[in-house]
Amino acid sequence: MNADVIMAISLGGIALLCLLLRTNISLAILGLTAGYVLSDLLTDEVVNFLRARGLDDSSVPLTTIVTIAIILLPALVILIRFRGYQSSRFLQHIVPSIAFALLSGLLVLQNLPLNITENIKSQSYVYGQLRYFEVLIIAITITIAVFDILMHEHERQRKLDKHSKKRGRG
Repeated sequence: MNADVIMAISLGGIALLCLLLRTNISLAILGLTAGYVLSDLLTDEVVNFLRARGLDDSSVPLTTIVTIAIILLPALVILIRFRGYQSSRFLQHIVPSIAFALLSGLLVLQNLPLNITENIKSQSYVYGQLRYFEVLIIAITITIAVFDILMHEHERQRKLDKHSKKRGRG
């Protein structure tokens, strides 16, 4: 039960942070997916580089720390870079914010060491549900992101067309 409360507070905090930053959540979701792909490509090289510089495993293996950092880094850069980007449509960003939090939580939990994962699994109902529906969560989250980007682009183009018509008259 404690693990569920901690996960709910963490995921809720991530979603709330995204809403308060008024950032482009859809790009951040795509940043998470890009980070996941990059982690598959770069983790071994970064870990070898860090070990060559004298960093060793601590209580959490270096590979885990590097993998999670590479997954989250593109999304964090996007969250910070595009803060204040979405000045309107606050209510429309609730679902993408929750989707972003679920996806980031799922990708982090997926890359934790086995002993930590087993400990969480034994104490958490939410973790089991996240793992059970992980493919569905990933597919729906990416679909939401792409749909939101396409809708936002359509709105932006409509505003540009409206603005150019006003200029043409004046």
